[in-house]
Amino acid sequence: MSILNEDIFTNYKVETITVSRSVSVPTRLDPLGELMHDDVEIDYKARYARSTVAFMDFSKGDRRWLDHLIEELTKIGNVYREDKIIMLGWSTAKPRNGKQQTWQTFVDELYRDKTLTGQNYSEAQLKHLPKLLAELSKGKRLAGCHELSIHEVVSGKSL
Repeated sequence: MSILNEDIFTNYKVETITVSRSVSVPTRLDPLGELMHDDVEIDYKARYARSTVAFMDFSKGDRRWLDHLIEELTKIGNVYREDKIIMLGWSTAKPRNGKQQTWQTFVDELYRDKTLTGQNYSEAQLKHLPKLLAELSKGKRLAGCHELSIHEVVSGKSL
């Protein structure tokens, strides 16, 4: 038998490889998925800079997670009507001018002022974030989501 007439695959064994994926905790780059799976706790260290309001120093991973969360919250009202109604409701956060603002305005300003520029969040700003998530848990996309807890490392207080 000549080499040209032989099947080139006769000397090779074919093995089937099965790749199984288990359901696991979402990655740190999916904050909404992580909130749907379990409670999330984030630690920070308070830093006072010539004011009575503390700025928050986070680990790199926690800061990245918060930035992704705020970015996703800016878009959450675009899909479901129930979430849009919540985002257009009045927030508990007051802007610098002291007037009322909607939750959508709150997250849009956080995203524009802090996330895009990389500036530090303050306790006064982020103390409202768990309240917003509690409201959104009554909506559609985050229905039944777990809680976000933000803890100060030194004093142990929670926002």
